[in-house]
Amino acid sequence: MRLKGSSYPDIERVLGVTRSTLSYWLGKLSLPKSSVIRIQKRKQTHLAAARILSNISHRRARLHEIEKHRIEVQNEYAGKQLDKSSLELILTALYLGEGVKRDNVIGLANSNPKIVFAFINLVRWIYRANENKFRCFLHLRMDQSDAKEKEYWSNALSIPVEKFGKSQFDRRTLGKKTHLGYHGVCMVYYYDVRLAHRLMALQNCLLEKILTGA
Repeated sequence: MRLKGSSYPDIERVLGVTRSTLSYWLGKLSLPKSSVIRIQKRKQTHLAAARILSNISHRRARLHEIEKHRIEVQNEYAGKQLDKSSLELILTALYLGEGVKRDNVIGLANSNPKIVFAFINLVRWIYRANENKFRCFLHLRMDQSDAKEKEYWSNALSIPVEKFGKSQFDRRTLGKKTHLGYHGVCMVYYYDVRLAHRLMALQNCLLEKILTGA
């Protein structure tokens, strides 16, 4: 069987002899080139199959872990209500990480509409925002449609298309196809000097508390 190109696992399944014993018996056996090639191909096939099974197993374990944490978080926080102070701290943390820091305006840029929408809604809920103070600008790839992407973001953010300014196109992407589901980066501004100053003060306060453990 070995001379014909059977692997140790193949022989083990047929004869019931352990692989260690087979290796001891046949380790010094001189095999013809055709058998060596056949054994190598079978090893590669088995290795590829093992990798596929391993990837499937890891993916299942990963999805199981993600679902476990989703349920834990849902049970811990689903029924909890956030007051205005908590919401403002969430906005401050979001602004601290992703925001545009200027003296007369607050802003945030992201390609994820949920993050941008969360920022806008927090401003709306906490400060009873004046909708006329919102402005949006898109950063797009060269093959994207300005009109279509403005319509997409307008619907996603509940902001009229008229509030969107001139879009910018990245010339480095010329000739490169945009992957499905990507709608560019949306930069949203809210023009309010007092709010800009308050969020800057809040972010400094939040950083101080985190750094000092207060």
